Amino acid sequence: LEKLERLHQTLREQTPYLDDITSLINARNTRGAEGELIVEDLLENWPDTEAARVEVKARALANPLYRNMLISDDATITTIVIKTDAYPGSTKVEDVLAGFEDPGQPETAEPSAGRVPLSDEQNSEVVNVVRDIAAGFHSEDFRIYLAGSPVVADVLKRSMMTNMKRFMLLSLATISLLLYLLFRRVSGVLLPVAIVMLSLLSTLGLMALAGVPFKLPTQIMPSFLLAVGVGASVHLLAVFYRRLQLQQQEGGSRLEPSEAKRRGIVYALGHSGLAIVMTSLTTAAGLASFAGAEVAPVSDLGIVAAAGVLISLIFTLVLLPALLSVVPLKMEHGDGARKRHLRFDRLMVAIADIATGNSRTVLLASLLVLLVGIGGALQVKFSHKPFEWLPRSDPTRVATDFVNDHMRGASTVEVVVDTGQENGLYQPAFMQGLEHLGAEIAAIDQGELYVGKTLSLADVLKEINQALNENRSSHYRIPDQRDLIAQEFLLFENSGSDDLEDFVDSQFRQTRFTIKMPWVDSMLYRPFMEDLKQRFAHTLGADREISVTGMVALLGRTMSATIESMKQSYLIAILVITFMMILLIGDIRIGLVSMIPNLTPIVLT
Repeated sequence: LEKLERLHQTLREQTPYLDDITSLINARNTRGAEGELIVEDLLENWPDTEAARVEVKARALANPLYRNMLISDDATITTIVIKTDAYPGSTKVEDVLAGFEDPGQPETAEPSAGRVPLSDEQNSEVVNVVRDIAAGFHSEDFRIYLAGSPVVADVLKRSMMTNMKRFMLLSLATISLLLYLLFRRVSGVLLPVAIVMLSLLSTLGLMALAGVPFKLPTQIMPSFLLAVGVGASVHLLAVFYRRLQLQQQEGGSRLEPSEAKRRGIVYALGHSGLAIVMTSLTTAAGLASFAGAEVAPVSDLGIVAAAGVLISLIFTLVLLPALLSVVPLKMEHGDGARKRHLRFDRLMVAIADIATGNSRTVLLASLLVLLVGIGGALQVKFSHKPFEWLPRSDPTRVATDFVNDHMRGASTVEVVVDTGQENGLYQPAFMQGLEHLGAEIAAIDQGELYVGKTLSLADVLKEINQALNENRSSHYRIPDQRDLIAQEFLLFENSGSDDLEDFVDSQFRQTRFTIKMPWVDSMLYRPFMEDLKQRFAHTLGADREISVTGMVALLGRTMSATIESMKQSYLIAILVITFMMILLIGDIRIGLVSMIPNLTPIVLT
């Protein structure tokens, strides 16, 4: 207990942006003594003797509100709950006075309009401080696990930045190696890499200018631009180098190097320019179809990646020819390059002969493969399990699994109920409805998804009522009279405790209902949210305004919106690209046929 108390105090004093901290040290202990309601900390009087410690332990185990919130069922695990300030720039006084206006002044904007929420950097600062403090107290007989949404957000962010750097370097190294094997020239490596790196830097600068931050979906953008952007450069350089070789074979050695390069550039652009432009435009159009996505990170990816592809196209058509004009190039002599090209040409001719000479067989085989791919594609299921992205040994994953297993859940759902009238929470029928919902929802067990704990205003009211009736367990229930409920809440507020602020608004019109559950596949959250709304509407009345919020609700809504946006975006992309292919080819039938080899790899993947 003494070590827990030191840890509690250290966290309270050193954690930045702290709004509240709760543990067994300051857990609310509501009791009655000589007709008076006393609301104090559980360890208000420090237990110096063994008998006092036994008494405190008995009180903690007897309090149903502590179970799976502050202590585990077997009383071997305890938690410290840290609540960060949602709006670090504001103060409690500002929040209270925000609801009052000068009658002589016009109405202003909403109180929260000028407040800035806790930023990602501030969240990381909180997590780092807490992690450092925890490391100083951790020992074999006092193990500390860090879990919760702020920790998860920080870990995923750090993992994203690390992976993005790693895969950018891997992509760059792989591309450079393949370019050298393809062209066997230093210029064939440096020039395409220069183009894609400039394109990437320009795109990142555009993101910064537009104020678009990196998010989980946008982390693939750098590697994607490297892979896609190099294609146009390779297309142009392959034709350019081949043209230089043909000029050498045709007696072009008499030409000045600058003239030979000029003719090669003109020929390469004339031969491949249209294909490069159409490839880039169709790619950009497909990506831009995600711009209308309901989920901001997906929309940002569509806009930024499309802009990056267009920037890469401009550099390829404008900068690459200019670089080829000024960079000294070694004119290849001998049969080495010619033999390499001949071997490749023979391979392509052989493939073409097989495809044209056995067209029916090739088509039937392709159709069979496509049907198998469609069958497999229909088995693909949507899933979103961020913790499974992390290694099993990752401390955050270990901590989250530990809390899920021992505390019956590491995340929460918040249901906000609006009664529609001031002091509407005093109604006995409403409070009994909350009590019924608490028992009903706590019994939900759907295997992977289960409810570990519920907490509502009804639980606080039953705690108060028991304390005011000589702490008898038979009075751990909802009072039957409206006036009695109002009086008990008033006595609780006058005791000096501000805990009711966590459950009700100042007018006793709205209340929150907390549901504790584990982190599971986000695809399970949306139907669970809908089920919750139906249960609340059925029990409390359809006229109540019910809002489901919290991280779980946010993930459920985000995944649902992502799936719908993806369906719409893919459909738009297919239609736009098909139209562009028909426009390019000039024939509707051939344009439609050309989409088959475009769509088949998607289905097979």
